[in-house]
Amino acid sequence: VERFDQMMLFNVLTYTAHPERALSEAERVLRPGGLLAIVTLAAHDHEDITSAYGHVGSGFPPKELRRTLHRAGLIVDVCEVTSRERRKPHFEVVSAFAHKRNES
Repeated sequence: VERFDQMMLFNVLTYTAHPERALSEAERVLRPGGLLAIVTLAAHDHEDITSAYGHVGSGFPPKELRRTLHRAGLIVDVCEVTSRERRKPHFEVVSAFAHKRNES
């Protein structure tokens, strides 16, 4: 099985109907102590805009993303809104950093 020291999911999670599966797979292929970085949209009510880009999800509240990362077996270091568009509709971006437990 291929293993990775670091992974980045950049604007990936809104394109899947099952983001928990993507995060579980990321956990599976990370080496112990491996790092995962995520950039994704925060939860929003603008599906009319994002569906044109193929999004199937409408973003994530940071608390929900944090819980999903924990359920995938990852230790969350940071998970918060890190930026907001100046122009309407003022999309926000959530950044998360997590790591896989070291094997005992």
